[in-house]
Amino acid sequence: LTGHSLGGTIAKIVAAKQDIPALVWSAPGTRYSQAYFSGNDTGSVSEERMQRDTVVVVPDNDAVPRVDSQQSVVQRIQCFRKFHMPVNYFTGTAECHKIQKS
Repeated sequence: LTGHSLGGTIAKIVAAKQDIPALVWSAPGTRYSQAYFSGNDTGSVSEERMQRDTVVVVPDNDAVPRVDSQQSVVQRIQCFRKFHMPVNYFTGTAECHKIQKS
């Protein structure tokens, strides 16, 4: 599965429940919402399943993936402006959260 932002979080949860791989971009973490989807039932969303089944790509200076703790494997990438200029920390989310930058 794939997804970006909120769609990425949904893809991570579905992937963990269905035991299938997911690659998502700039998705919020799932640590606190995991309790809602977890349980002793088959297909529960555990930290082990998140780490085994999902990878989240996190651009530097993007605040959205830092909303909650990531339990997935995290691949960090750099985010630059045109001509390889650094992105300001305070405007980073507006510039780095776009799917084109991810």
